[in-house]
Formats: sequence, structure tokens, C-alpha cells
Amino acid sequence: MSTTCLYGNKCGTNYPGWLKANHPTVAEGEIEGQVCFKKYDDCDRFCPFKIKVKNCTSYYIYKLRRTEGCPERYCGTDRPLHH
Repeated sequence: MSTTCLYGNKCGTNYPGWLKANHPTVAEGEIEGQVCFKKYDDCDRFCPFKIKVKNCTSYYIYKLRRTEGCPERYCGTDRPLHH
């Protein structure tokens, strides 16, 4: 999940969600992090809840909550995927 605010229409929505925290280290294991959804030009105004993120060495597991509205989506990455 992105840890920076995403501008423009990313992840197929007008309101992309991002993790307002750093991903945990292996030693930290699981953390609780705030999720924000960019609405209009404001990145930090709509941060409705927290999620859990766990570091599993080579990948992360996210315990997500249902978004509050249809145009909100969690954004899995802010970089293009390479083949």
C-alpha cells in the first residue's frame, strides 16, 4: 500500500486510500496505521480509521476495513509494475 498521498485519479477512483505511516520492520511485526483518502486537493482531511499491517519478511499483510463510500479505494502501489 502506498505510504504517500496519491494525486490524480489513481487506482481507478477519485478518492485513493494511502497508509499514513511507515510499513513495519520485521522486528516490529504488526503495527496499527491510519488510512487517509485523498479527497479533492486535501490529503489529510479524511482519515476515517486505522488498519493493521504486518511484516512477513518478504511481503506485508493488511487487515483492512470496509471503506465508507463507493468512490473510495485502497491503493496497492504508487509505482508502475514492471514485467
